[in-house]
Amino acid sequence: PFAEYFNFIPKDKKKFPESAWKLLYYGSAYSFTCYVLFSGKHQFFQDTVLCWKGWRKSMPVPSDIYTIYVVQAGFYFHSIYATVFMDKWRADSIVMICHHILANALILFSFATRYHNIGVIVLFLHDISDIFLEATKIFLCFNSRPNGPFRMFGFLVNAGFLSFALSWFICRLYLYPHKVLHTTGHSGRRLYEDLPFYFFFNSMLWALFAMNIWWFHFILLLIVRVLNGSSRAVS
Repeated sequence: PFAEYFNFIPKDKKKFPESAWKLLYYGSAYSFTCYVLFSGKHQFFQDTVLCWKGWRKSMPVPSDIYTIYVVQAGFYFHSIYATVFMDKWRADSIVMICHHILANALILFSFATRYHNIGVIVLFLHDISDIFLEATKIFLCFNSRPNGPFRMFGFLVNAGFLSFALSWFICRLYLYPHKVLHTTGHSGRRLYEDLPFYFFFNSMLWALFAMNIWWFHFILLLIVRVLNGSSRAVS
């Protein structure tokens, strides 16, 4: 009804509900994760060595972190189904499916091996760019109306995309290696020599980093096209 009221073009009438629900989910999940990380109960984001404090195979998982894991695992299981059977097939759909499978594997594996503190940081660093992405998609729906865009939505599209690109670079390409890969590859190994499935876990984390780099090159290509005039706007 909302898309009909604002007279979106046909493809945006299908895209808008999907992006709106994803924005609601990512915004809610990210807000709760921020609360867990910065409410004062946990300090392992500020000092990632604390991710390993008191680690043991049978250690209890705090209820707030357990909640994050249950919700995120359910979302990524649904995302696999949605990408295969519900969403429009895109050029990167295969990589997206691989990403969702990898995300679920990391969530379940890190929970089973009690690397959950690392897992929470990974989720925190990745959700913020998805918020900007889905918000930008919604702004595009308003900016592509057949009877003319609303004022300011052209600006919001560009501002949203710029925020998306910056958050991707800062969180996924800078903070992720600094906060996650260094911690799992160096600090954990230095403190515990017998970490279970150490190399397998790190291999999955590096595979996720490789996907982030692969997707970022598409972001850069779009920025270059806009700057050199071959594409007049983000679409």
